[in-house]
Amino acid sequence: MAATPLQDLETVEKTSLKDHAGLSFTDFRRGLSPRYTRVFLDLLLGYACLFLSLYVPFRLGLFFPRTLPLWVLMSGFSIGYWIAYLHLFMHEAAHYNIAPDRKWNDFLSNLFISSWSGQNTASYRAIHWDHHRFLGQPNDTEHSYFNALNLRFLLGSLTGFSALKVVLFRGKKLEKQRTLLDRLMPAAGLALNGLVVWALIRMNARPFALAWAMGIVLFFPFFGALRQLLEHRGEKADPRIDYSQVPHGKVSRMFKEGPLDSLLGAAGFTRHLLHHWDPQISYTRLAEVERFLKDTELGAGLSTARTTYLRTFFKLFEW
Repeated sequence: MAATPLQDLETVEKTSLKDHAGLSFTDFRRGLSPRYTRVFLDLLLGYACLFLSLYVPFRLGLFFPRTLPLWVLMSGFSIGYWIAYLHLFMHEAAHYNIAPDRKWNDFLSNLFISSWSGQNTASYRAIHWDHHRFLGQPNDTEHSYFNALNLRFLLGSLTGFSALKVVLFRGKKLEKQRTLLDRLMPAAGLALNGLVVWALIRMNARPFALAWAMGIVLFFPFFGALRQLLEHRGEKADPRIDYSQVPHGKVSRMFKEGPLDSLLGAAGFTRHLLHHWDPQISYTRLAEVERFLKDTELGAGLSTARTTYLRTFFKLFEW
C-alpha cells in the first residue's frame, strides 16, 4: 500500500521536531498534562444523552402510541450510540488519562465506563497496547478493519455476530492471565444491564426495556466496529485478501470536527492519527498538538489529511 500520513509522521524524529519559533516538540510536550475537568464534562454529556435516549422516546410514545415501535427503535439506536460514546473513554483510561492516580483511573473506568460491557480496564489495556504495537499487521488485536466494508460486515455488526467474535478472541488472548476482576466484570455488566431492564419493566416501560437490550446487544457493537474500520482500513485494501494472514499496512485518519464526527469520534478519536503517533498524550490536548505540528514542516501534510466519517464510509463501501 502507498504511504499514509501516519507513516509520514513516523519518519519524523520527535526530539528534533521544532516549530517556526524554535520550540522543540519535546519541550512542548512536557506541558501537556490531561485536563480532567474536560473528561468529567464529556462523560457527563454522554450520561445526559443516554438518559434522554430513554426519556424522550418514552414521552413521545405516550403522546403518539400508534407510532410506539418507531420510538422504541429510535431509542435503541440512540442508546447504542451513546453507550459507544461512553465506551470510547475506556480507551482513554487504558492510557491512564481519566484520573491522576492510576488505581483511581482504573477504578473509575470500571465503575462508570467499562461496566456496561463487562470488561476490565486493566486487561483491555494489554490488548489495546498490542493494537498500537502491531497496527496494520496480522497480529493486531483490534482488527475490524481487516473486513471489507460491505453489507455482510454491516449485518454481522448489527446482529451481534461480530461482537461475539471479538469477545471470544479477547477471552482467548487473556485465557492464561485472567484475574479475579476479569471474571467478576462480565457478571457486573450483566447485573447492571439487567437492573436497567428490570427498572424499566417496573416503571411500566416494557417496550423500552427491549430498546435498552437492542441498544446494548446490537447497536453498541455496531458503532464500535464501524468506527474502528473507518479509522484504519486503507482505501486500496483488497476485499479478497485475508488480512489476518497478510499485512494490511498502517493506516490512521484525521476527521473534521463536525457534529457527527465529534460524537462518533469522541475522546480524541477524530485525531486518531495523532493518537497513534504519540499514544500517551491525553485527548484533551490533541488539538494543541495539531496546532503545534501545523507550525512545523508537517503542517502542509496535516492540512490535507482531514476527512469525515461519512466521506470515508462512501469511499470504502463495496456493494
